[in-house]
Amino acid sequence: MFLFRDFGREHIYCIMENIHIGEIIKNELNRQGRSNIWFAHAINRSESSCYYIFKQKNIDIELLKTISQALNYDFFQVLSDDFNASNTTKSL
Repeated sequence: MFLFRDFGREHIYCIMENIHIGEIIKNELNRQGRSNIWFAHAINRSESSCYYIFKQKNIDIELLKTISQALNYDFFQVLSDDFNASNTTKSL
């Protein structure tokens, strides 16, 4: 996992090597039985923006925080677990 800041746009992005965060978000949304319309309203975005999020491998940290709060699911823990697994594998 890599974090970097795009100072021109004042966003912090999270780039994962091994996971696709958009798919993980979509899977959790489906697991909870929530609709895309509910999700769009919960994160204050358009439904088309939600489809865009589901296709993204990378995500803005602030947006991920909003999504985590809306779904009451710690996506940051998923990233942390992936990061720790990657570091464990590299040090073996």
